[in-house]
Amino acid sequence: MPFYHCTAGAGGGGGNSDAIIEGTIASITTNASKVKPRIFAYDTTLTSFIGRNVTEIGDTAFRQATSITTLELGSLTKIDSYGLYQVGASGSTFDLDLNGATVGSQAIQASKVRYVTGTWSSAAGSALRQCTSLKKVEFNLNQLPTYFLYGDTALEELYLSYDQGVVSVGSNALTNVPNTCKVYVPSALVSSYQADSNWSRFDIQALPT
Repeated sequence: MPFYHCTAGAGGGGGNSDAIIEGTIASITTNASKVKPRIFAYDTTLTSFIGRNVTEIGDTAFRQATSITTLELGSLTKIDSYGLYQVGASGSTFDLDLNGATVGSQAIQASKVRYVTGTWSSAAGSALRQCTSLKKVEFNLNQLPTYFLYGDTALEELYLSYDQGVVSVGSNALTNVPNTCKVYVPSALVSSYQADSNWSRFDIQALPT
């Protein structure tokens, strides 16, 4: 069931749905499974969105919704480009759980995300770029895309479950990630990561069993 929101005077966002909200609103709780593209883009009224059944975020859906202090979503299978770009009020954080998710370009960039757990189906460039509140990421693919974690200066833990070799690193994917970040990898690959020029500066440890 898609979710629709019409900001007064915006002239768009409606449609056939039993979950229609008209006018500006600060707090939303919904059983919807999808958030429509551009629906909350640049919204400065919304402070709380609770959608525990939401699995898909459309492109630009929450882009620069910078007043949100509470964001609760389900296990996500899709976040389109710019879907959560720059989301979150100053001082707030939110967590994301992925379930084989396809994640588009700049999908979560510069947001207030804190933890990203679960599995990826695909990851595009700059998906988690400049997320300065980000502390933990789980990642199961064989390559970090370009600018993937660029500027994530608070990152403490990176869990890499891909077990067929060392995860390759796209251009600037790890730039400004602190050396103190703990990188957890399959036990058989610890020495390979420690010898790899992209990874050797980090604290490499075996994945917990």
